[in-house]
Amino acid sequence: VALKQRMEEIHQFLLDSGAVIETPLAPYPYNSKKQPPSPSEVAFPNTSHPPTPFEIYMKLENLQPVVKSFKVRAAMSALRTIPHSKLGHGVAAPSAGNFAAGLISAIEVHSKSTNQHIPLTFLVPSHTSPAKTLPLQEKGATVLPLHWEDWWTLVQTQDLHSAIQKHTTLATQNSELTPLPCFLHPVVDTNVILGNASIGVEILAKHPDCDAIVVPVGGGALITGICVAVRLMQDWNNPRCKVYAVEVETAAPLGPSMRAGKPVSVPYTSTWIDGMGSGQVLSEIWPFLRDWVEESLIVSVDEVASAVAGLVGACSVVAEGAGAAPLAAITKHQNYLHKQGVQKVVGVVSGGRISTTTLAEILEGGNGVEKDPREKS
Repeated sequence: VALKQRMEEIHQFLLDSGAVIETPLAPYPYNSKKQPPSPSEVAFPNTSHPPTPFEIYMKLENLQPVVKSFKVRAAMSALRTIPHSKLGHGVAAPSAGNFAAGLISAIEVHSKSTNQHIPLTFLVPSHTSPAKTLPLQEKGATVLPLHWEDWWTLVQTQDLHSAIQKHTTLATQNSELTPLPCFLHPVVDTNVILGNASIGVEILAKHPDCDAIVVPVGGGALITGICVAVRLMQDWNNPRCKVYAVEVETAAPLGPSMRAGKPVSVPYTSTWIDGMGSGQVLSEIWPFLRDWVEESLIVSVDEVASAVAGLVGACSVVAEGAGAAPLAAITKHQNYLHKQGVQKVVGVVSGGRISTTTLAEILEGGNGVEKDPREKS
């Protein structure tokens, strides 16, 4: 009861903040109720899918103001619990881009009410799209790119000092951030998870008969939060609505871990789908994913690209790779979902921060890889 009340209080706080909106749940045209609109098929031939045997709705978190990502919910929720005295030295966080953008938005709301200046430092994977990093720098944040292995080590160990020392520019200058800023983890934080749970609250409030929610998995805080909401709003031990993960095959540790019964490491290949995936499930998050996630649905880079184009062509919705991955999973695994008794499914469009170059290449019929500027650098 106390946890449910806390979740509901955080949800209301987010909506009252002005930085978060209750995003729409839009029906996706490619289902048994509606046929694909022919103009979209003509304009974007790679978006054509046969009608599915169930209703599909998309939770459009890409429409969050400014940030264009669900991460603003997590950042706002986490920041509100940090004492002002700790914020004076600044805040540092590892991020693939969206959590950083959410944190900047949260800091701006905080500063308006307190007049407190809070320096921000973000440690990002070196392959993160400039579409995500440049706006952070324009807002005055310090952005430190790290090799993927070093970045993931920071996420696992939370050792900010070691991560900063590995940054080549700082090492060359023989300098560091002193004193160290307050470290905010984008995944392993109860308030982050409860902030994400607000998405599940909104889904079930509008569609209490929803059978399944499909969620992209990166660190795991988003899907964990939605699982918490489903269990608190339904039967904790056996909720009616099942939660499914979606992973892209280039970075998919959850599926093998679920089969092995323990976290296992898998090869990680960076792609333009930079808002999801890892080489291993975080140990702190693993028990929740093991016990609460129904199954991990694997998709390819090409299938995600097709889903990006499908959302544009059918719904005029611009989603980044992670945001389009649930639609890719729903269409690819529709027979499996139908056999599980699914009649209504919601896919979480987690964000819409995709580079214009990548988006244009996909809409021209590509898969987002060949003309991705990060692959040329």
